Amino acid sequence: MDFGLVDKLFDIKKIPTRVVFLILVLATLLLFTPETFINRLSLSEFKKEYSKYIGIFFISSLAWIIITSVSWILTQISNILENKKLDREFKEVMKTLDNEERIILYAFSGQSTLQLVINSPVVAGLISKRILYKVGQFGSPTFHGEILWNCSLNQRACKYISRESLKF
Repeated sequence: MDFGLVDKLFDIKKIPTRVVFLILVLATLLLFTPETFINRLSLSEFKKEYSKYIGIFFISSLAWIIITSVSWILTQISNILENKKLDREFKEVMKTLDNEERIILYAFSGQSTLQLVINSPVVAGLISKRILYKVGQFGSPTFHGEILWNCSLNQRACKYISRESLKF
């Protein structure tokens, strides 16, 4: 039996968290609000008729919100730890730069993008260290067999590039 259409209609990953939160709030109000208030809102018949479903909606939406919140918190923690790891790596890479690499990075002073010879070992090394990255899809060949490519500094690396770190 093909459930393709049913799966598309009820894809649980596509339910917005706001809708689930709204269901949680409504179910909470119906379950835990005093009966006098429910009667004033003329919801007592609705509550009697659908009480077994209201409890299920309350439990499932509460579980959904908890799982989504925990997942979001874990993702944020993972991102923070990954950023700290990348920062440590860039600090270490900056300490190991040779003079030719420092000269190229110094050329970026006040500029965000430069045309560099991409098949130069120094530029290739800076790209492999993730300090530079190629901008665009195509380079420009020169008469000497070199390829000029627009290159930019990685934003994370910019924090660690200064006259002091380049030893100029």
